[in-house]
Amino acid sequence: PIYMTEVLCTGNESSLLECAFTNSTESCNHGMDASVICGDAECTDGEVRLVGGLRDEEGRVEVCLNGVWGTVCDDAWDKNDALVVCNQLNMTTRRVLAFSGAHFGAGTGGINLNDVQCS
Repeated sequence: PIYMTEVLCTGNESSLLECAFTNSTESCNHGMDASVICGDAECTDGEVRLVGGLRDEEGRVEVCLNGVWGTVCDDAWDKNDALVVCNQLNMTTRRVLAFSGAHFGAGTGGINLNDVQCS
């Protein structure tokens, strides 16, 4: 059953239960479940992600600093640096390749790391 329908909130409520609603019969299913992301930051500092690849295991390296995603400049970027990224993402390291020159497309926004030199 659906308990609250036509829920009307102003945006100032501290709970959805404070919003006005009716008990009419409406059509809804779990394929229509609502979702949300809340918070001040879009990421956690030090978090790493790969963007723009065809698979989860490849892409442009982006790192979160001060709650904001940014790219990594390819100055001195090599296999040792790529290995650390793969390890941090808990991905296999049997075959690790490092690319430069925005191989998976140029990022936008800030550049969070430069001259990465892992050994």
